[in-house]
Amino acid sequence: MFRLGLNVFIVEKRNLLNHNIRKKLIYEPVTFLTNIPLIILATIYGYSILGIYYKTLHLFHFNFAGSFFSLALASFLGAIFHGFGPHFRTVIRERVWKFVLICLGLAFFFNLNAAFSVMLSKEIYTIYFFFCVLGLGAFLFQTFKFNGFGHSIKFFTISHLLIIIIFLLLTIQSFDRGYFYILLSCLLTTIAGSLWMTGWSLSKKFNNNDLFHLIQILSIWLIYRGIILINDSHFISII
Repeated sequence: MFRLGLNVFIVEKRNLLNHNIRKKLIYEPVTFLTNIPLIILATIYGYSILGIYYKTLHLFHFNFAGSFFSLALASFLGAIFHGFGPHFRTVIRERVWKFVLICLGLAFFFNLNAAFSVMLSKEIYTIYFFFCVLGLGAFLFQTFKFNGFGHSIKFFTISHLLIIIIFLLLTIQSFDRGYFYILLSCLLTTIAGSLWMTGWSLSKKFNNNDLFHLIQILSIWLIYRGIILINDSHFISII
């Protein structure tokens, strides 16, 4: 009798929770809203850098344009996931989240390619690119096959660390303001990511995702400012 009453209580609580979720049009409004400026800025910056690429025809600008478009799509899907995810069936919600991770992975992939396109000669870059595509394939396979995002964090961390090292070397080598801005952006993203991983937030209504998004707005502005300062005369092949 006690177990029957407990089961009824649990079912009623679950139904009440589901009812409350359905009543909310936007489940995480602040996270949803902080994604919007990322979508807009990343799209605008992507088109702007693509225009520069048509003039320079350098992989540096092509890859960064791809990175911004990937970030814009990741932010759009992230807004859907955090804003409306609880309204979806579990399988759909999981797929949306997987595509968020894939888009973020592509953003890091393009960033890494942009960094190496400046550092390496064309011949060595071709060899590097082959192995980088293999790494991306492994990332996509893991993302599709497994739930969670532990493997994604490893991929993001390794890629980001390599990007920081490369732009640090480029900044030291050339003392170029554009490379320095990109380096600052990468370091700012590192700080934002570290805060996000701790789960620290300003309040319950402004969580670690929201703080990360706000810092990222400044970060992508910095990297954009750095990219538009760099043209053909700034490219230096270290290897």
